[in-house]
Formats: sequence, C-alpha cells, structure tokens
Amino acid sequence: MRWAVRVLLLAMGLFGPAVGVVGPPNAQTPDQGPTVRQDYYGAIAYSASTGGYGTSFGNATRKEAEAEALEGCSKHGEGCQVAVWVENGCAALAADDQAGWGEWADDLETAKSKALAACNRESNKCNLVVSDCTAR
Repeated sequence: MRWAVRVLLLAMGLFGPAVGVVGPPNAQTPDQGPTVRQDYYGAIAYSASTGGYGTSFGNATRKEAEAEALEGCSKHGEGCQVAVWVENGCAALAADDQAGWGEWADDLETAKSKALAACNRESNKCNLVVSDCTAR
C-alpha cells in the first residue's frame, strides 16, 4: 500500500523530485535559451596623398568592412590604406595635410577624442575627418 501511495504522490509531483517537465520539445524559458550575439565590424580607409577616405560600418566580418572601406576610398584616388577597424564599437579618423590617425572606442566621443589626440601628438593642423559606430 505504501508503494502505491508513493507512486501516486510521485506522479502528482508531491513527493520527491520531478522526473521530467511536461511541455513542448526543446522548450526553454527566456533565461535558459542560448544567447546569440551578432558581431558587427566597421572600418575607415584613408589616402594621405589625396585626403580621400572610405567607410564601412555594420559588416558581418572584418574582411568585408575593410574591403568596402578601401573600395570607397579608392574612388578618391590611390594610396588608400585601412586606418582603423572596429568590432562592435566606434571608430574615428583625424588627419593633417600629410597623414591620418584612426582610433576606436566603445563610444563615439571617445573614439573622436583618441583620434584627435593621436594626430595632435604629431601635428598642430589636425581635423576630425570622419567617425561612425557599428550597430551593437
């Protein structure tokens, strides 16, 4: 008799741990599900000889971001190089009449400040050329 009561209580979930949870297959509560994070890449390319630049933000890979930035820069002439790339963040380019300095940060204002500071260490004719952020 005790065995029958224990089986009944176990089946009702009133005695001992539950053996399984009834629900749809592979059901997950919001805090149990796998977190899928999309990374976004950006890049700025710059040509010191022409002053031209190209940007690309929101790409799935670094390679794609750099290629798109170089392509955009090459429309303004030759000598383009990737000045900075970023993953899930912001990038900025500051330049004088001879060179460019690219920097990145988690936020746009910090990226701008870092780019201008890097340029100002070498020159006193620096200007912010371009800045942007990836989607996060």
